[in-house]
Amino acid sequence: MIKNLTIINLPTAENIDQDFEGTDHFILKTCQRTLIITLAPSFEASYSARGTVTVTKGEDAYRFLLETICGLKSRLTGENEIVSQFKQAYSEYTQSGAINTRILTILEKLFKDAKDIRSKFLLRMGQYSYAGISKKLLLSNLKENDSKKFVIVGSGALCEDLLKVTNKKLNIAICARNQEKAKELSTKYNTEIIPWDERTLLTENCTIVNTVGSDNLILFDENFFNQWQQNHNNPLFIDLGSPSVIKTSHGQKRGIIRLEQIFEMADLLNKEKIQRVEKAKSAIEKASVRRWNLWVNKFNSDFEEEKIA
Repeated sequence: MIKNLTIINLPTAENIDQDFEGTDHFILKTCQRTLIITLAPSFEASYSARGTVTVTKGEDAYRFLLETICGLKSRLTGENEIVSQFKQAYSEYTQSGAINTRILTILEKLFKDAKDIRSKFLLRMGQYSYAGISKKLLLSNLKENDSKKFVIVGSGALCEDLLKVTNKKLNIAICARNQEKAKELSTKYNTEIIPWDERTLLTENCTIVNTVGSDNLILFDENFFNQWQQNHNNPLFIDLGSPSVIKTSHGQKRGIIRLEQIFEMADLLNKEKIQRVEKAKSAIEKASVRRWNLWVNKFNSDFEEEKIA
């Protein structure tokens, strides 16, 4: 029943109950949250008592999803990386073998409504995204170094977002654990590949962007950064991973920019887009009401036909 639409919103550090594994619920994991989309109210009980978890239902749930995919729930308001994350999770869901067709319908309509709202109110806001702000930092730093090359660590959606905005102006190398995906991106964007087992040699590269996040993995430690800084006069390391996989006492003055600082840079730009965001929120409200009424009316109509039959 569409009226049972429920969004369970967990912090990234919160574990997902094993009961959800292998079920037909849709799960989206981002650097800021984990969302579980379900039509089974019984699954809500195991989460609703937790103080760190929020539960949203019905029309409010659809509005929440629409604001999320439009980037209005992100720390970087209006960012578009969330769309790639949604599409990747959607692709994995459709291939999982455990699919709820009603949830698929919700997701498909969500993509359509989000596309309409973004095209009307949120275009040309890419400079506020992780990739957009990273691009500004990269171009500035590479100009000072008289170099046009940098390395991206990772091969996920954020890596591809960076490739889209930088590959025409810069020479890029990819270093990723997933060799198959790295080869796919290398072919698509004409980039060099650095083998994953040679990542300790990345100290030879002046400019690095890390997109890998992990709860229990440190990829770049104090020794790495000490050697890296000795090798270069004006190094730049941008860490977009969440949770972070770097461990060092060095900070921005030594060329290391963390995700929190990217957020701070975006906050300075946010004042320029408040008006457009408010218009987008108004459009989301109208779209949510319209979409929900259509669904409820269709459900009631189908139910009446079943009774007559």
